[in-house]
Amino acid sequence: MADLGVQTALDRIGGAGGTMVSLATSYHAGRFLQPGNPRRRVYFPQDGTVYYRPDPARWAGAVDAGVPVDEAQHIVAGLLDAALARELPQVQFPDFATRRIDAFADFPALYAFLQWRSQPITSLIAKIRSVVPPTTQLLLIAAEVF
Repeated sequence: MADLGVQTALDRIGGAGGTMVSLATSYHAGRFLQPGNPRRRVYFPQDGTVYYRPDPARWAGAVDAGVPVDEAQHIVAGLLDAALARELPQVQFPDFATRRIDAFADFPALYAFLQWRSQPITSLIAKIRSVVPPTTQLLLIAAEVF
């Protein structure tokens, strides 16, 4: 989108029958072929990159709520270090799809952080579900402008 321009990219996506766009805002690693890109035919993003500026104020509430944020960050760093040190990828949380954040219960600080972080959205979803017909499907799209 950055190289084509937003409107040109959306026109091409729509012209190809696309009806939605999902943007990845962080990458572990990647190699992307972009045959329609006028500037770069191949793109190699920087490994381990987050493509937005995190706002520390968004996480301050976790500390106020008693969540051990520093410990949670150390756990995440350790999990990522271990994952990146492996020659081949290995599933670390095989039951994540069914247990969701409960899959992290063996890491109390991280689990507490994930519970705190998910509470606003889960309560919003519950509120929306309480006022729409039960057959309604919800699609959540988060967007922020920096």
